[in-house]
Amino acid sequence: MRSASVCVIAALCLTAKEPEITPAKEPAVTSVFPLGGRQGSTLEAVVRGENLEGAYSAWFDCGQLGAEIKDFRPAGAESKVQEVRLQVAIASAAAPGAHILRLVTPRGVSGPLWFLVNTEPVIAEASQPHASIREAQAVSFPVVVNGKLAERGEVDYYSFEAAGGQALRFELAGLALSNDSSDPQLILYEPTGSWFDPDRGTRLEVADLSRPPPGEQPQITSHRLPRFTRLFERGGRFALEVGTTDGASGPDYSYQLRIVPVESGVAQPEPWGPLVAPHAPGPALWKRRSFTSPMDIEWLQRLETRGAAASGKFPALAPVREQEPNARAAQALEFRPPGVLEGDLGSPGDADWFQFEAKAGDRLAFEIETPHLPPPFFNPRLTLYDSGGQHLAQSIFRHLGGDGDDWIKTPMPKTLFTFDKAGRYFLELRDLTSRFSGPDYAYRIVVRPQIPHVGQVAARGADRFNLNAGETRRLEVTAELEEGFRGEVALVFENLPPGVAVLPGLAAAAETALVPTVKRGGELHRERHLPERQVTTVLLSAAPDAPATRLPQGVLMSARPVAGGRVGAALPAQEILLSVTPPRVEAARKAEKPH
Repeated sequence: MRSASVCVIAALCLTAKEPEITPAKEPAVTSVFPLGGRQGSTLEAVVRGENLEGAYSAWFDCGQLGAEIKDFRPAGAESKVQEVRLQVAIASAAAPGAHILRLVTPRGVSGPLWFLVNTEPVIAEASQPHASIREAQAVSFPVVVNGKLAERGEVDYYSFEAAGGQALRFELAGLALSNDSSDPQLILYEPTGSWFDPDRGTRLEVADLSRPPPGEQPQITSHRLPRFTRLFERGGRFALEVGTTDGASGPDYSYQLRIVPVESGVAQPEPWGPLVAPHAPGPALWKRRSFTSPMDIEWLQRLETRGAAASGKFPALAPVREQEPNARAAQALEFRPPGVLEGDLGSPGDADWFQFEAKAGDRLAFEIETPHLPPPFFNPRLTLYDSGGQHLAQSIFRHLGGDGDDWIKTPMPKTLFTFDKAGRYFLELRDLTSRFSGPDYAYRIVVRPQIPHVGQVAARGADRFNLNAGETRRLEVTAELEEGFRGEVALVFENLPPGVAVLPGLAAAAETALVPTVKRGGELHRERHLPERQVTTVLLSAAPDAPATRLPQGVLMSARPVAGGRVGAALPAQEILLSVTPPRVEAARKAEKPH
């Protein structure tokens, strides 16, 4: 049964008192082992977590996967961790990649775990010790190995035979999928031995193809090496070490090691993306701009649809390819905004220059896309100059950090600028370090008019919601207001379970106002790089007689921009899994007491 849509206008919030009932402890999951399986197979998997008593169903994001709960193991005397054993069936038509797995209990639905679907043969890690090159478990490829770094300080080794002239790809998924504090690490060795240790290996250089794990990761803070290729000049026996960068391990550290042959020709740059692509059949949701967010030729039209009214005046973007030599302002390639500039840094220290005309009062946005490598690998610095060589703006955001006297410089994907006078202007694009170059250091720069619009709209820390019958809970929603958008954001909720309503709420005054994303102080031209935010609180309320949901229901939250007396189109913002659980005993008793 699909209920009617509920619309909440952010600017017309009413005061509502929230019942003072402590929420029940929700089910929480920390890992699954094995981490995945092959298409068309069945396997037993164990999910670890807390508050999993009475788990009766496993929820997947895809109908091609299913699971039956076989057993429950309560927590021991020295641990709160519980285990649920599943019989998982993976259909032959299941899409390869990372699927979402959750457990459903009488307390509601758990958070997500990644469960991987593979196309290659899948084997299990051997039970015999293989913690050194000498003891390495022998494997043949193509292969996916399901393993776990279960013991403290554990590392696992695998050996294989490679022929001369053969190219292989190695990938290590997991470990960091469920443990935010640890990064997976994969090291390739040739067992050459040494005078002191006949089993010692020589570490081999590889072509790094590292990618972040599935999910949101707006900033890369450490350099992991879980994905690389190697062209073996000569054949022989080689070994791989599986571990974590900080040596962390334990019962939740599941992983998959993948070894596959690749063509040994010239490697082509790959689009930046997750090591294992997430399987996402839901609605296409708008995400915050990043260096790897694609911008197609209809980018301007897409931005305009996120405003209150569409004029249809923006043309498709025409690509302009850089032309060497263009390493100096005198060699700058001329273009006419709006447009998209494409190129790459062909040698260390390379700089590409472009020039254009602007009128007084022009408000332009400069957006950078680095499709193959984002920071900290490729740190693009875009600088704007006037015709006299005077520096006007750049894509580096500077603010004070640390103990208050350290300047933090952050490359930003978008820079806004308003021109005071008409004239000729110049753009320079280079790497911040001037040390790296190559086909991976490709870029696209969109130069366009600023378009007031609504950016990302998302509920704070809520990918699912467990609501007891008779309970009311807050949901805080943050809307990013981009490029001077001045208006309201109407929130629309569709597919609410029976008996559940969304009511207007009122957040604290400091939150409902336009607030920054970080603390102010010591910031240079924050308004050029970061949007303003609007925080709205709504109340999710379940009637006392609201029927319990056996499985979570996907509630789609959309946003409608409202400005100048006009209401824009509904913009899909987020899908939240909502479960209605039976009323809590203490809540029911409170309701029965006479007042």
